[in-house]
Amino acid sequence: MNIDVLNRIVELLKKSDFPHEADDLQKLAAEYHSCSEEKKIEAANRLKEMCHPKWLGDFYIKDITLKEWYGLLDKLSKSV
Repeated sequence: MNIDVLNRIVELLKKSDFPHEADDLQKLAAEYHSCSEEKKIEAANRLKEMCHPKWLGDFYIKDITLKEWYGLLDKLSKSV
């Protein structure tokens, strides 16, 4: 998992008033790194789902273009 991209997404979500989604991403990342293989796969799938343009991609994120936002989501999704 690309931790730098994850941290950037979490930072942007918090800055754009989406703290619950930021927390959800952080919890899934923790599960991805600390649990059994089964939990890791489940966390990876949930992370990929959140990175979909119809989920986090629909949010208005401050200080970043939509193209850049989609790029970050794509990088995170591909890194898990």
